[in-house]
Amino acid sequence: MAIFHVVDYHPYRKNGQINPDFQNSIESKKLLDVKDPTNTNHTAALRYYAGKLSAFLRRQGIDLTSFDVATVVPSSRANSYSTGLIRILIAVCNQGPPVVPDILIRHTAIQSMHSGGMRFPDVHHRSINVNRQLLPLNCRVLLLDDIVTTGVSLTACADILIYNGATEVVCIALGQTV
Repeated sequence: MAIFHVVDYHPYRKNGQINPDFQNSIESKKLLDVKDPTNTNHTAALRYYAGKLSAFLRRQGIDLTSFDVATVVPSSRANSYSTGLIRILIAVCNQGPPVVPDILIRHTAIQSMHSGGMRFPDVHHRSINVNRQLLPLNCRVLLLDDIVTTGVSLTACADILIYNGATEVVCIALGQTV
């Protein structure tokens, strides 16, 4: 399954050391601001990535009106979502599909991937359910994640959506770890 990504992400640490590429990457810093709603730069980072995502979709020729629904990959915590991702989708999809964050529900917390969580699809398949009342059958879904390294979370969520009646899922991450 193809995963689109908007920017390259340089992690804060690499091989146990502070990554100099992170220090020189405004986009990487802003991605961490998106993830942290308590950060004073959070709102500016949301506006920045809403603009980046909109421009990316236009360049790729992805027409938002062709989607039935847009949603996000759930957090590693049970019953939790990235409010930043939801706000970015709402800003971008104002003329497109409805944004429905709780189509995918993580019912059991897992260890986050960036802190050493297992990068296997089964971890997600066992911990995420679909709210079938919110997922139209035979629908086209836009699925957004913040940062992908291996793409396991995003592709597992896409598989879950397809298994539960979606006909197509377009996967987009704001950042791809490099």
